[in-house]
Amino acid sequence: MLLKNKKQLQQESEQAKLECLETLKKNLTVESLRILASKSGKKGINKKIKQFQHLI
Repeated sequence: MLLKNKKQLQQESEQAKLECLETLKKNLTVESLRILASKSGKKGINKKIKQFQHLI
C-alpha cells in the first residue's frame, strides 16, 4: 500500500511538472508575441494577442 501511494505521488508530481511547463510555455509565447508587437509599432496588436491568447 505504501509503495502504491509513493508511485501515485510520483505520477502526480510528474503531471504537475508537465502542467507547470505547459503554462510557462504559453506565458512565454504570449510575452514573446507582445514584445514583437511592440517592436512592430502597429496599434491594436496587443488587443488581438489578448483576444486569442487562449488558443496558444
